[in-house]
Amino acid sequence: MNHKSYILFLVVFVSAFLVSQNITGFTFLYSSGGSSYYLSDDLATWQDANQECVNQGGNLVAINSQEEQETLFESVMDVTVSTFWIGLNDLNSEGNFVWTNGDVFEYENWNTQNVNDPEPNGFNNSPSSQEDVVEVQSGQNNPQNAGLWNDAPEDSNRFYVLEMSSLDCESDITPPVITIV
Repeated sequence: MNHKSYILFLVVFVSAFLVSQNITGFTFLYSSGGSSYYLSDDLATWQDANQECVNQGGNLVAINSQEEQETLFESVMDVTVSTFWIGLNDLNSEGNFVWTNGDVFEYENWNTQNVNDPEPNGFNNSPSSQEDVVEVQSGQNNPQNAGLWNDAPEDSNRFYVLEMSSLDCESDITPPVITIV
């Protein structure tokens, strides 16, 4: 492959990759560690958000490290200063949180600012006992809460983050190699 053919191949390949990152109803945030992250363009309940992520071939985002938490939060806040859904929930067993994608729940970033009622607090037969899903707080109303997790009622409407394997995001079409003579 000569130099011109190689450059044209790269241009076509990169163009195909960038086009493939467009998913209707979502804004591309970034790719990292084999996953691509998208913010929904519309608000949804947690259940509707979860179903839409599955329909797209992904899951509500699982956050497995402080680095991932910080990158994701900053990326979402660059698009909108809004609280958003993640894939953490205790729908099947109160107090036993799991990720929708099956990742092991090890990293956590709960809002513990209120020492008398730290998160997660949607259990113990309290009035908030229907708080079975998790949101990342924007900090818009209280900057101290920015980026912290809160268990919340699943019928609230929030933006949400779709996580997809980067391989699932790529086009099935192999870009052609065009030879320029």
